[in-house]
Amino acid sequence: MRLNPRDSLGIGAGHFFERRFEEAKAALLLALEEAPGWVPPYRFLASCYAQMGRLDEARDIVKRLRAMTPVIVPRAMYWRNPDDRELYLQGLRLAAGEQSSTMASRLGAILAAIVTSGADTLLPMIAAG
Repeated sequence: MRLNPRDSLGIGAGHFFERRFEEAKAALLLALEEAPGWVPPYRFLASCYAQMGRLDEARDIVKRLRAMTPVIVPRAMYWRNPDDRELYLQGLRLAAGEQSSTMASRLGAILAAIVTSGADTLLPMIAAG
Protein backbone atom coordinates (compact mmCIF):
# COMPACT_ATOMS: atom_id res chain seq x y z
CA MET A 1 0.00 0.00 0.00
CA ARG A 2 1.34 3.39 -1.01
CA LEU A 3 0.77 6.40 1.22
CA ASN A 4 -0.33 9.75 -0.07
CA PRO A 5 2.64 12.18 0.20
CA ARG A 6 0.46 14.34 2.44
CA ASP A 7 0.31 11.39 4.85
CA SER A 8 4.11 11.15 4.89
CA LEU A 9 4.35 14.89 5.44
CA GLY A 10 1.82 14.73 8.27
CA ILE A 11 3.71 11.89 9.93
CA GLY A 12 6.99 13.76 9.48
CA ALA A 13 5.50 16.99 10.84
CA GLY A 14 4.13 15.15 13.86
CA HIS A 15 7.55 13.69 14.64
CA PHE A 16 9.17 17.08 14.01
CA PHE A 17 6.92 18.91 16.46
CA GLU A 18 7.56 16.20 19.05
CA ARG A 19 11.28 16.83 18.44
CA ARG A 20 11.83 13.31 17.17
CA PHE A 21 13.97 14.61 14.33
CA GLU A 22 15.40 11.28 13.08
CA GLU A 23 11.89 9.86 12.65
CA ALA A 24 10.75 13.13 11.08
CA LYS A 25 13.63 13.03 8.61
CA ALA A 26 12.74 9.51 7.45
CA ALA A 27 9.08 10.41 6.83
CA LEU A 28 9.98 13.69 5.13
CA LEU A 29 12.45 12.00 2.80
CA LEU A 30 9.66 9.58 1.86
CA ALA A 31 7.33 12.52 1.17
CA LEU A 32 9.99 14.01 -1.14
CA GLU A 33 10.34 10.73 -3.02
CA GLU A 34 6.59 10.51 -3.49
CA ALA A 35 6.10 14.13 -4.56
CA PRO A 36 9.44 15.73 -5.54
CA GLY A 37 7.77 18.93 -6.77
CA TRP A 38 5.83 19.64 -3.59
CA VAL A 39 7.32 22.49 -1.49
CA PRO A 40 6.15 21.76 2.11
CA PRO A 41 8.30 18.65 2.68
CA TYR A 42 11.40 20.58 1.59
CA ARG A 43 10.69 23.29 4.15
CA PHE A 44 10.13 20.78 6.93
CA LEU A 45 13.22 18.78 5.99
CA ALA A 46 15.42 21.90 5.88
CA SER A 47 14.13 22.94 9.30
CA CYS A 48 14.56 19.40 10.62
CA TYR A 49 18.18 19.16 9.47
CA ALA A 50 18.91 22.57 10.98
CA GLN A 51 17.38 21.54 14.31
CA MET A 52 19.59 18.44 14.22
CA GLY A 53 22.66 20.62 13.71
CA ARG A 54 23.17 19.26 10.19
CA LEU A 55 23.49 22.68 8.57
CA ASP A 56 25.23 21.58 5.37
CA GLU A 57 22.34 19.25 4.58
CA ALA A 58 19.81 21.90 5.61
CA ARG A 59 21.42 24.40 3.25
CA ASP A 60 21.45 21.85 0.41
CA ILE A 61 17.70 21.44 0.84
CA VAL A 62 17.26 25.24 0.87
CA LYS A 63 19.14 25.45 -2.45
CA ARG A 64 16.69 22.96 -3.95
CA LEU A 65 13.81 24.87 -2.39
CA ARG A 66 15.00 28.18 -3.90
CA ALA A 67 14.72 26.62 -7.35
CA MET A 68 11.06 25.91 -6.63
CA THR A 69 9.84 29.02 -4.80
CA PRO A 70 11.08 32.47 -3.77
CA VAL A 71 9.48 32.00 -0.33
CA ILE A 72 11.82 29.99 1.86
CA VAL A 73 10.52 31.09 5.27
CA PRO A 74 6.73 31.46 5.15
CA ARG A 75 4.72 33.29 7.79
CA ALA A 76 3.33 29.96 9.03
CA MET A 77 0.53 31.62 10.99
CA TYR A 78 -1.67 28.54 10.51
CA TRP A 79 -0.09 26.81 13.51
CA ARG A 80 -1.91 27.80 16.66
CA ASN A 81 0.82 26.56 18.95
CA PRO A 82 3.45 29.33 18.96
CA ASP A 83 6.14 26.92 20.19
CA ASP A 84 5.56 24.64 17.18
CA ARG A 85 5.55 27.59 14.82
CA GLU A 86 8.78 28.98 16.27
CA LEU A 87 10.52 25.59 16.17
CA TYR A 88 9.67 25.28 12.46
CA LEU A 89 10.55 28.88 11.58
CA GLN A 90 13.72 28.93 13.67
CA GLY A 91 15.03 25.88 11.81
CA LEU A 92 14.13 27.37 8.44
CA ARG A 93 15.79 30.69 9.26
CA LEU A 94 18.91 28.87 10.37
CA ALA A 95 18.90 26.69 7.24
CA ALA A 96 18.43 29.76 5.03
CA GLY A 97 21.24 31.61 6.80
CA GLU A 98 18.90 34.37 7.98
CA GLN A 99 19.51 34.00 11.69
CA SER A 100 23.23 34.74 11.53
CA SER A 101 22.74 37.84 9.39
CA THR A 102 20.01 39.09 11.73
CA MET A 103 22.27 38.61 14.74
CA ALA A 104 25.16 40.35 12.99
CA SER A 105 22.89 43.25 12.09
CA ARG A 106 21.64 43.52 15.69
CA LEU A 107 25.16 43.42 17.10
CA GLY A 108 26.23 46.09 14.65
CA ALA A 109 23.38 48.34 15.77
CA ILE A 110 24.26 47.84 19.42
CA LEU A 111 27.94 48.60 18.83
CA ALA A 112 27.10 51.68 16.78
CA ALA A 113 24.83 52.95 19.58
CA ILE A 114 27.57 52.45 22.16
CA VAL A 115 30.15 54.28 20.06
CA THR A 116 27.92 57.19 19.11
CA SER A 117 25.82 57.62 22.24
CA GLY A 118 27.66 55.86 25.01
CA ALA A 119 26.81 52.83 27.09
CA ASP A 120 23.62 54.44 28.47
CA THR A 121 21.78 53.53 25.25
CA LEU A 122 22.70 49.87 25.55
CA LEU A 123 20.25 48.98 28.32
CA PRO A 124 17.08 50.08 26.46
CA MET A 125 18.23 48.21 23.32
CA ILE A 126 18.80 45.02 25.27
CA ALA A 127 15.48 45.38 27.08
CA ALA A 128 13.67 45.82 23.73
CA GLY A 129 14.86 42.35 22.75
